[in-house]
Amino acid sequence: MDRVERHLLTDEVFILLSGKALLIEATFGKEGIRFDTIPMEKEIIYNIPEGVWHNIALEKEAIVFIFENTGTHLRDCEYYSLTGEQQQLLDQLILHPAT
Repeated sequence: MDRVERHLLTDEVFILLSGKALLIEATFGKEGIRFDTIPMEKEIIYNIPEGVWHNIALEKEAIVFIFENTGTHLRDCEYYSLTGEQQQLLDQLILHPAT
């Protein structure tokens, strides 16, 4: 995973239908970037509020419904490219999420 994104005007909703997935939230502070992972449960609605940096990690077989306004990724989205060190940190969290 090489980036996180945020929507400036709208929330985004995720629902896991099958398989395994982790929602990832990124926050920026004096210490740098911090990642939190949320193991998704099947058929639970997860709302990511506007302005929250996020991404989703899915196993290959996972199926997720993603709900957002039409054109969100064309006009309401910012991306932050992760450094190599940040990618490695996030990869470790994805492979070994906190329980």
